[in-house]
Order: sequence, then structure tokens, then C-alpha cells
Amino acid sequence: MEHVQKIRAKSVVKNKFWILKQNDIKVGQVTVRSEDNIEVKINGVVAERFTSVRAMKDSGMFEFTELPKPAATVSEDVHGFPTEGLAYNAVWNVKYRLPLYSQTAESKSWFAAGYYKVNIAGTWIVQYCPKLITLQRNTYEGPFKTDPGINQFGTMFE
Repeated sequence: MEHVQKIRAKSVVKNKFWILKQNDIKVGQVTVRSEDNIEVKINGVVAERFTSVRAMKDSGMFEFTELPKPAATVSEDVHGFPTEGLAYNAVWNVKYRLPLYSQTAESKSWFAAGYYKVNIAGTWIVQYCPKLITLQRNTYEGPFKTDPGINQFGTMFE
């Protein structure tokens, strides 16, 4: 007789999506459709619905494994752009096309690596590793790997 394991729910997106496996074979998935609509599909068929993540976890149907917290990466640059101090959690932000990093492993503030020309209240200034929010709120050019210098502004000051 084959030993049947409990269904394991492996977290893919924390509290949003799980892959269901039994005896190391994928048998389904759990998807949070909305706060009160959690759908369990086994072999492509909706097998169960829950009204909360807590109710699903309390049901005893699954053995949950959560994603390990990724270790912070530390470097002295981000994709070739210089940073102010060490760069933790370096990423390339596709939406803004920017090399981003945090200044500590636990920080939630993002900084853009490199130099930028930023138009703040009608005045162009060069900023080194500005906060992401500064770039989101203002017109900017960059990133640059070196200080673009005053001569590269051309007619902006005229």
C-alpha cells in the first residue's frame, strides 16, 4: 500500500497563492481571489472555497510551508551605478528603469543609484543617489555613472 502524504501548500506569493503537492506531485493550487473568496483547485477543478486565509489554514486540509525571507544582498554599486555607502537589496526597477537599493537590510526607503539631473521647482540640480520618491515627484534625467557636471546642462540655465 502506497503511503499517502497530507497535501502540502507551498507559498509562492505570501498569503495570496500556494501550489498544492501530494507525494511531491503537483495536484492543485490555492488562489486568493478577494479577501473573502479563496479558491482551492485540485486537478483543475474547484474543490473548496474559504472566506478567509485563517479559515483555510485552520481547516487542517493542508500542511503549509512559507517562503523563506530572502537574505539581503549587499554591494557597492547597483548595476554599475555608484551608491552612497553599501547598497542593500539592489534591484533594477523595470517600471521606472532605475537601479534601486536600500541603505540597510530592513529599510523600506528606496534610493536610486547614480547621479541625476532633477528639476525641482523650476531649478535643475545634480543629485547623487536621490530617494526614489524625489524622482517620482519631479522631472529628471539619468541615471549617470559619473557627475554630469554643470557644463552638460547646456541651455537649461539660460
